[in-house]
Amino acid sequence: MQSHLYVILDQNMISKELFENLYDQATKTSKLINGLIRNVNIQIAK
Repeated sequence: MQSHLYVILDQNMISKELFENLYDQATKTSKLINGLIRNVNIQIAK
Protein backbone atom coordinates (compact mmCIF):
# COMPACT_ATOMS: atom_id res chain seq x y z
CA MET A 1 0.00 0.00 0.00
CA GLN A 2 2.74 2.43 0.93
CA SER A 3 4.44 1.98 -2.44
CA HIS A 4 1.20 2.88 -4.21
CA LEU A 5 1.02 6.06 -2.16
CA TYR A 6 4.51 7.03 -3.33
CA VAL A 7 3.46 6.50 -6.94
CA ILE A 8 0.42 8.76 -6.70
CA LEU A 9 2.44 11.36 -4.78
CA ASP A 10 5.15 11.32 -7.47
CA GLN A 11 2.46 11.80 -10.11
CA ASN A 12 1.12 14.81 -8.18
CA MET A 13 -2.26 13.16 -7.72
CA ILE A 14 -2.31 13.91 -3.96
CA SER A 15 -0.80 16.58 -1.74
CA LYS A 16 2.17 15.94 0.54
CA GLU A 17 -0.12 16.49 3.55
CA LEU A 18 -2.63 13.90 2.35
CA PHE A 19 0.20 11.51 1.52
CA GLU A 20 1.61 11.78 5.05
CA ASN A 21 -1.81 11.22 6.59
CA LEU A 22 -2.56 8.19 4.43
CA TYR A 23 0.95 6.79 4.91
CA ASP A 24 0.58 7.01 8.70
CA GLN A 25 -2.81 5.30 8.54
CA ALA A 26 -1.43 2.55 6.30
CA THR A 27 1.49 2.00 8.68
CA LYS A 28 -0.79 1.74 11.71
CA THR A 29 -3.12 -0.64 9.87
CA SER A 30 -0.19 -2.80 8.80
CA LYS A 31 1.03 -3.05 12.40
CA LEU A 32 -2.44 -4.01 13.61
CA ILE A 33 -2.80 -6.71 10.96
CA ASN A 34 0.67 -8.12 11.70
CA GLY A 35 -0.15 -8.24 15.41
CA LEU A 36 -3.39 -10.05 14.67
CA ILE A 37 -1.58 -12.57 12.46
CA ARG A 38 1.02 -13.21 15.19
CA ASN A 39 -1.73 -13.71 17.77
CA VAL A 40 -3.65 -16.12 15.54
CA ASN A 41 -0.47 -18.10 14.84
CA ILE A 42 0.23 -18.36 18.57
CA GLN A 43 -3.32 -19.57 19.21
CA ILE A 44 -3.04 -22.15 16.43
CA ALA A 45 0.25 -23.45 17.84
CA LYS A 46 -1.31 -24.14 21.26
